[in-house]
Amino acid sequence: MSITKITSDEQWHKLRSQTIGGSEVGIVLGCSPYGTLNELYHVKKGNFQPNFEGNKLMQFGQAFEPVIATLISGDMYWDLQHCKDYHQHPEHPHLGATLDYYVIESEHGPGILEIKNVSTFSPDWGKNRAPAHVELQVQHQFLVVNAARRAAGLDTFKWGAIGSLHAGNPEDVRIMYRKPDPKIHSEIIKHCSAFWQDVQDGNEPDLIAGHKELPHIVAMFQTAEPV
Repeated sequence: MSITKITSDEQWHKLRSQTIGGSEVGIVLGCSPYGTLNELYHVKKGNFQPNFEGNKLMQFGQAFEPVIATLISGDMYWDLQHCKDYHQHPEHPHLGATLDYYVIESEHGPGILEIKNVSTFSPDWGKNRAPAHVELQVQHQFLVVNAARRAAGLDTFKWGAIGSLHAGNPEDVRIMYRKPDPKIHSEIIKHCSAFWQDVQDGNEPDLIAGHKELPHIVAMFQTAEPV
């Protein structure tokens, strides 16, 4: 099944645990500030789970998504639909993706929309350029979602957009149009397939120096049972 209807958070987390998602592909390609390859390896092995409930910025961003979507829908006259589907690549089932929103109707036809709530100081964001891990996330979505839709006999998406709200300012909502890039898709498949093979074979990636590895290493310490 290439497209699965999401009915619960538990189901979504289980599907994510079995695949490399759009928010994780930047880690595999070494450009994400939100995790390391060693950490992702242990997540996929089931040795460690990130504390999503303790991440207030992530919670706030998710809660604010519908507000940003409403702003974009009103400004752009787009008909948006929240995505409740999980997509897996039929030929590379270790690749998965959930979209934020489908663009059901627009002057460009159907598309995809990735929403970001950007903090005050974010130097990697430009007027028409997002940080590398966000750009990769959107290309990953094109790759996986279009492959899943082809397998299901559905039309594919020829365009998408990154919609970002900056510093909570409704006057600073940026729309960055994107189209599928097959060259980037080939790199995603190559690197993610190699990483997934390492997960299957138990080849743990090297730790990197510095504080980034510390939280997940500490989280994996086993607590002894009382004697």
